[in-house]
Amino acid sequence: DNLGRVGALVLRNIDQLTSLSGFSALAEIGPSEGAQLGALVINNCDRLTSLGLDNLGGSIDQFVLNGNDTLQFLEEWPGLEFISRMNIIENGVLASVGNLPPITIVELRVRGNNELSVLDYSSLNAIGQPDLIGSIFIEANPRLSGIFFPAVTKMNALEIIDNGATAPGSFNLDSFSALEWLDTLTLLNNANLSECGGLTRLLDDVDDGEPGPGPGPDGIPDLLTVHIENNLAGCNSAAEILDSGGDTPFIFDDGFED
Repeated sequence: DNLGRVGALVLRNIDQLTSLSGFSALAEIGPSEGAQLGALVINNCDRLTSLGLDNLGGSIDQFVLNGNDTLQFLEEWPGLEFISRMNIIENGVLASVGNLPPITIVELRVRGNNELSVLDYSSLNAIGQPDLIGSIFIEANPRLSGIFFPAVTKMNALEIIDNGATAPGSFNLDSFSALEWLDTLTLLNNANLSECGGLTRLLDDVDDGEPGPGPGPDGIPDLLTVHIENNLAGCNSAAEILDSGGDTPFIFDDGFED
């Protein structure tokens, strides 16, 4: 109970583990000296229902939750400031991922969580850093019906693939309206993705942000590569998205598939 720092916390295949209350005093994960960050990895702990760790703060290199069949939610960790890589994968009853404080995440992967319905990162500071642009990968979450990332302005990749097959309602990408530059956009096989108007700023012929030389139709587009296919009507091509947003034509060039 008095353990305040560990270099890494890795828990795998512990069938009797129900909570992390024994680490309630843990405030930092990582070495006490130097720039290296630590890891929080919890894999295949089938009876784990909550994490706790209310005092956890600072920065983490890897945060991995994988295959924890009874974990239902993530608590808020008000002192946490930075996660380099966050992987939320195949947690059978996890219904919501959010509740994070204002935080920076470089790479977020959310895949194969059968009951996950909402990804709410409304309090997120950024995906990536000024010298390290980040990415979001959201895949194969069959009940997903809400995605919120209003603070994200530029990324390497946004991939949303194979979500919503059994979801009771549809979801939209309105919260990405602040995006001003993206390298790769992939929207594939999302059974309930119905509104993508939040992406019109990326898809129009105006260069709003880096790496282009400036505004105007002759600048480098804000989006370099796009693959959009097999979603609901209105989100099946760049042209459909622009039509739904009432925006200007899209620049089609080599590397674009839609």
